[in-house]
Amino acid sequence: MKRGIAVAALAVLTLAGCSDVGLAGNVPLTDAMRAPPPPLVAQVHPPREAGHAGVMLGGSRWVDSGLPLEIPARDLREVGAGHGHALYALRWDEPPFDRIYTRMPDGRWQG
Repeated sequence: MKRGIAVAALAVLTLAGCSDVGLAGNVPLTDAMRAPPPPLVAQVHPPREAGHAGVMLGGSRWVDSGLPLEIPARDLREVGAGHGHALYALRWDEPPFDRIYTRMPDGRWQG
């Protein structure tokens, strides 16, 4: 009995945290897509320098994101170039690629 009550309470708390399910007062999607990021996101990801537009590959525009990763070079293959840098994808990934990488000076990979 206690276990059932605990599971029900946990379900209620979990669903109470889901404020983005079409409830009144939510920001419309088109507005949310163009809204400035929350302060924490803005602090972790500083704004890009002016003129940084990413690179075009396979009809898609790619920009760097996230933190640099340590990926064994044997798991990557060269798939193109942009802005003077070789572009790589995971060896088993086929176009359209899920993610592309560039090699950083310290040997890590930026996705």
